Amino acid sequence: MDKADKFTQKLEKHEALRLRDVIKHIRLNHQLSGIDVKKLKGGDEEYRVRMGRVRIRFLKTDKLNVIIDVGFRNDNTY
Repeated sequence: MDKADKFTQKLEKHEALRLRDVIKHIRLNHQLSGIDVKKLKGGDEEYRVRMGRVRIRFLKTDKLNVIIDVGFRNDNTY
């Protein structure tokens, strides 16, 4: 079980289902339109997805994207 799976267990059911769907799209490098994606400064190919109070950081690659961190937004998020 990875960090993203552990984090989704802490959420309410509807938030967890939506987060799992977004993570699946990110990992499989699907079309990310309609999702709030932003490239982070200072990172080579590091991006973040904003989903309400949850933030997902990932590295963008040609085939599969790699999830770096999933957590609630706070002062130490990035």
